[in-house]
Amino acid sequence: MPYSLLVWDAWYAYQNGDATKMQNCLQESLKCTPFSKTETLMNWLESFAKFSSETEHQLDTYALTNSAEWKKLMRRAVAVKPVRTMVY
Repeated sequence: MPYSLLVWDAWYAYQNGDATKMQNCLQESLKCTPFSKTETLMNWLESFAKFSSETEHQLDTYALTNSAEWKKLMRRAVAVKPVRTMVY
């Protein structure tokens, strides 16, 4: 599924009170994003704001970014993978 459609589905789920589906869609979008991780996170917020303004829905960014699902997603998205060291 294309990145932009996953972000749209995430926003739609969020607007309908399904934070778990929102989280899952955004997590899946990480696999096909054309952006860096930081740019992707910013793009999600910008996209949510754009979709909200186009549909006249209010976006409460404070509630969104402080939700348990968003925080869990942020931990996953910015997690640093351990570097394997070679032992000689």
